Amino acid sequence: MQINFEEFEALENYPTKGILQFYILVDDSYNFGVNYEDITNQEKFRVVYFESIEKDETKLQEAPIIENTNDGPIFTPCLLLPEKGEMGISPSCYQFNKIVDKYAMKYEIDDSEKDSLNEYLYEFLSVQDDIHIGGYSSFTQEDPRFYDNKQLTETLLQIGSIFGGNNSNYIMWGDCGIANFFINTEDLKASNFTRVGYIWDCC
Repeated sequence: MQINFEEFEALENYPTKGILQFYILVDDSYNFGVNYEDITNQEKFRVVYFESIEKDETKLQEAPIIENTNDGPIFTPCLLLPEKGEMGISPSCYQFNKIVDKYAMKYEIDDSEKDSLNEYLYEFLSVQDDIHIGGYSSFTQEDPRFYDNKQLTETLLQIGSIFGGNNSNYIMWGDCGIANFFINTEDLKASNFTRVGYIWDCC
């Protein structure tokens, strides 16, 4: 997957030009490039940033032919049309409780009422498990940043499972899962994508 930042309305801290490409290894393990011991280990996935784009088509090289085995999560090539918007925070995101505590303190909500606030937000915050850049991450299982890599505060990219018509799938991570790429704020500002974290989970 790739993102051409020249086609996007500027996002805070993100590049305003260049192309960011995401690669994952598809093999018999069906881990799709994730290292569950260290989600920042890019041995089997890679995030590559090209600051300048070569637009001289005479310099284009012929792309290698890759056999389509349908073993990967992406079944159909998709063109993304960017649309800027706002989103709520998913209760599965590790930052959720911190935000609840912040508003509980601001509005002087005691611990007993905070439980009700937590339940209200959990029920009524609407977060789509779609494809987005920035915002907050969603998970079908658990946010790995609860335990480690808390510095990876930014959602660089989320790719949810996308269903097509006639019982076909465009993107499917295991059993209706979600993939997330995370990055540290300072690395994002510096366009340093060498320490990105990546994980996917499913139901």
